[in-house]
Amino acid sequence: MRFAALGPLFSGGAVIPLLFAAPLHAHHPMGGEAPATLMHGLMSGLAHPVIDLEHALFILAVAVLASFSSRSRLPQWLAFIGMTVVGATLHYAGWQSALAEMAIALSLVVAGGMMLVYRREIVWPTTAFFVVAGLFHGYGYGGAIIGSETGPVIAYLVGFSLIQALLLVLVTAGLWRLQAGIGARYAPVLRGVGVALIAVGGFLIFS
Repeated sequence: MRFAALGPLFSGGAVIPLLFAAPLHAHHPMGGEAPATLMHGLMSGLAHPVIDLEHALFILAVAVLASFSSRSRLPQWLAFIGMTVVGATLHYAGWQSALAEMAIALSLVVAGGMMLVYRREIVWPTTAFFVVAGLFHGYGYGGAIIGSETGPVIAYLVGFSLIQALLLVLVTAGLWRLQAGIGARYAPVLRGVGVALIAVGGFLIFS
């Protein structure tokens, strides 16, 4: 398979290559400081899911897995994004979880495994997985706003919700073009992505 065939997957927008340029453990979007203004909160929210590879790769996984159940794609997107807001809000409100980092890494492994075996609509298990994973990914987002006032917090929640939705749309558009462009080779490509997610998640678990 020619590498050029992979191009359509990322043609939805120039932001996608940033997913692979970021370090595994990204720095806080505001340089370690909690957002202090509405604009800082919004910009931090827009940046966090992109500069943190763990979250960015999982958003890619959500787009792929949701594409297997096209009739439920939008509800599944909303379930995931909504639970990231819940998780971030709970973290901001004082919820502490020693298992959050492990759960985020494990979510990549599970998502990769699902890519290896799913090729049809399996709505409820996928949706339930998005709900649980979204809670912990949201918890990860919430660490960036500890100490912020209400206004910047709301702006931050809006920012990361918007960028997650945008990434889901862009990746899904890329998936459509990829499938149309390579036909029968589409499934092996997705299995390769699944293997990569398992590898990244396994590295994070044991690192």
